[in-house]
Amino acid sequence: VTCVHFKLVRPRGGTHCVASCPLNYYPSGGECLRCSRTCADSCTGPSPSQCSSCRVANYSGACVSACPTGMYATDQQQCAPCDSACTAFGCNGPTADDCFERNCSGVVCTGSQRLGTACSCEAKPCTPLFTYNGACVPRCPVSTYADDGVCVACDAQCLNGCSGAGPASCTSCRIANLSGACVAACPN
Repeated sequence: VTCVHFKLVRPRGGTHCVASCPLNYYPSGGECLRCSRTCADSCTGPSPSQCSSCRVANYSGACVSACPTGMYATDQQQCAPCDSACTAFGCNGPTADDCFERNCSGVVCTGSQRLGTACSCEAKPCTPLFTYNGACVPRCPVSTYADDGVCVACDAQCLNGCSGAGPASCTSCRIANLSGACVAACPN
């Protein structure tokens, strides 16, 4: 396939020509290549150090899928050290109350809960389900696609769902299809 702008190759979605690379892809030699899975939305190259923002956190200039033991991801998506009382176990915040391992004898949680930060029970994460609008769902709704366990909205030009990001991944188009990608209007 020869493209005017960029060629987008998807493992299960075929090859499409696009005017610009979709989210989580970057342009390289006339093709759109996938950013590191640790990137939140865009990048300038394949390395976790080339992400514009991180999905979880930044550690030493690169996006990581989890902070190293003894550190936690801040609200600003940076890895920061745990309180000295919990560096051996890890934490999810800066205080000793945020340690993952504590003496919480007598606290028993149900099967759908786990032990929380203050020796209380909290909901377990959605694994192996998907997260959609803050809730766990068994599969992503039609107007979304799954990206690392999160349901992400399809491109605005899609009708009846999509297989991934961008107008070239639409199941069908709202208005028109031009060279394998959905468009808002046909060119003159």
